[in-house]
Amino acid sequence: MNEAMALDRADALLRELGLNRMADLLPSHAEEAARESLTYTEFIARLLDAEMEYRYQRYTTAFMKLAARSGSSTFHFSPR
Repeated sequence: MNEAMALDRADALLRELGLNRMADLLPSHAEEAARESLTYTEFIARLLDAEMEYRYQRYTTAFMKLAARSGSSTFHFSPR
């Protein structure tokens, strides 16, 4: 399998797993990894960091929108 085919396959698998940000960044991170002679572990760690940061930002944005709609800047939790 050549490099282009491997990237296409990895992209499809990442998207199937719902790791869309990793799929978006895969080509640029692969080039960066080759340029900087990163280990496979460092390469994967950077991709995972980017995915986590993206998800954190998405969830934070959604939480803030929900808080704004509730008319309060804090949530009150009641276990009932």
